[in-house]
Amino acid sequence: MSTQVFLASTPYGAAVFAAALDAGCLAPADRRILLVATVGEVPEAAPGVHELPGFAGVRERFDEVRSWNEAVRPLHPDSWAPRAADVPLWERCLRADWALGDGDVALVVESVTARPALSVAQVFTDAPVTVCAADARVYGPTPARLDPLLGTRVERLLHLDLAPGLAPLLLTEFGVPAATVPGAAFAAVVAEIADTAGRAAPAGAGETARAAARGSGPMTAGKADPAAARDTAPTAPAKTYRPPTRDTTPTAPGEADRPTTQGTGPMTAGKADPAAARDTAPTAPAKTYR
Repeated sequence: MSTQVFLASTPYGAAVFAAALDAGCLAPADRRILLVATVGEVPEAAPGVHELPGFAGVRERFDEVRSWNEAVRPLHPDSWAPRAADVPLWERCLRADWALGDGDVALVVESVTARPALSVAQVFTDAPVTVCAADARVYGPTPARLDPLLGTRVERLLHLDLAPGLAPLLLTEFGVPAATVPGAAFAAVVAEIADTAGRAAPAGAGETARAAARGSGPMTAGKADPAAARDTAPTAPAKTYRPPTRDTTPTAPGEADRPTTQGTGPMTAGKADPAAARDTAPTAPAKTYR
């Protein structure tokens, strides 16, 4: 039994895979597996390609969906690579886990020079590879040096005709023939995804979002407008600076004119004069040397 394994790490790549299948660009197979890989910084917190809204129809083109993240957990799929000595063990393990048996396996990947597609191609050492490019990088040269044992396994290069009349340069050093995926087939897949996502959205979700943007509707009912609240909120009265007051209590006539050195007056009332105390203090008798 022959099995085709489609490795998709982006929604765009999965859509191109579906368009290539609809257009008959790929050889028939007894079984087709969509192998999804989430390669974000925190892949555990991001949904897989097959879990995105609108991709229910894309999943129906495959017999089953597998996760490459689950296969290599807890390692990150964007950085993990099999050691040469472990390749036979990995292939045997994946064949048993995915029920591939001893049948033929063919790989369809978005890029053969970057991981995780490169890691999958290294595990299945005898599997022919079809590169189904989903962007304009197909018109540039191969971005990295590719092992000749892997480059010679690439049988076809499928791509969208993003630059009509321009021949792709990707993998030309290995003599890989290129073919285009019809744009009409890709447009039909995108329209199908949009239609499926629109039907899956809850009724009134679009109107609710528009009402929320206008500041009205069920999401803002009973809530005050923050801008209006700022405009109508009472402001605290401005504080007026008041200088400290001085003691203006009148003094008795003549008291302010008396000299303070005599120990009288309001500032020295009840206090003894230090100079007078020194003049009247008794002196000790002088000591006589004997």
